[in-house]
Amino acid sequence: MSNQSSMEPPVQQNPFAPELFDAEQFNTALSPNGHADFPNAPRRVGFPVTLSLLLNSTLSATVGWIFLCFFGLFFLIFFGVGGLGAAIYESCGDWEPYGRGTVVSCESAGVSVNDRPVQRITFEVPSPNDGSAATGVSYSFHSFGKGSDAVVERRVGTKDVLRVQGASIAKFGSLGGQVIPFIALSIFCLIGLALAVVAPVRKGLRMNKLLKKGTAIRSAVVNTGDSGKRVNGKTVVYALYQGTAESGAKISAKVETLDPDKITNAPFEVLFYDPENEKQTALLSELPANVVYDPNEGFRANLLKLTPKFIFITIFIAEIAVMAYLSCQIPRAAFFIE
Repeated sequence: MSNQSSMEPPVQQNPFAPELFDAEQFNTALSPNGHADFPNAPRRVGFPVTLSLLLNSTLSATVGWIFLCFFGLFFLIFFGVGGLGAAIYESCGDWEPYGRGTVVSCESAGVSVNDRPVQRITFEVPSPNDGSAATGVSYSFHSFGKGSDAVVERRVGTKDVLRVQGASIAKFGSLGGQVIPFIALSIFCLIGLALAVVAPVRKGLRMNKLLKKGTAIRSAVVNTGDSGKRVNGKTVVYALYQGTAESGAKISAKVETLDPDKITNAPFEVLFYDPENEKQTALLSELPANVVYDPNEGFRANLLKLTPKFIFITIFIAEIAVMAYLSCQIPRAAFFIE
């Protein structure tokens, strides 16, 4: 046993001193003959298990989904309700004079962009071609007096897409005014996407490949300590497992946990490695909580435990769908016979 004081924080001690192990087990785990009692590759990994690996619920992934859903809601409000699609449509086309109209009303739209209140302008304009007239809505940061004259423009190639000159058909203004908020929100969403999707999927694909085709060997903990990371004030402990490949090379895998007892209680582990790239490794204990290995049935997954993740995904997809639908709604004038 270590001679360190029992008052020393557990993370500074080494609970894996060789005398704590069964010597035969330890030597077997680190010898070239230390094969795990595990089926040889290729192994069957069903779709539920693969899905669970890709949606591996880590703390960072959960934070990522919260980021995505939270800032996705801002996207929905700003670019769905605010009319990003209308702003793009407006900026990508030419506008031509349509006629002189009258401002029916000018009132607050109930929103502000960069602390500038948006005004909702309702106007009427007679058609230059027949006896009909049109009523439409534009948005501006400037106020227009009720009953005042207004020059009305029409988007070239359309009949009923009209706006007051100097105003916009998009609630949050022209495309130029939405670029900075779009970039800012996109950065936060990309961070969330990297945490929630990119990192877990990369890890899941690697784990899925190792479970299917990797060589399984016995491994033992050869080192442990403080990872230098903290989560909610708790120390994250690391453990380095090591085994020996058929080639005689030492194969290592590192895991981190908030619970040192998980390492102390499992000093020996099944370690998978890729024979073509021995640096690609994974431990059996790294499987998601909803995936288990049954010697009789192989790998099994309980998808019900992924319900919170499915809820996050559903919310995010719904936000995208609603935002896309609202963004594609182009304000059009309504014609009537005077």
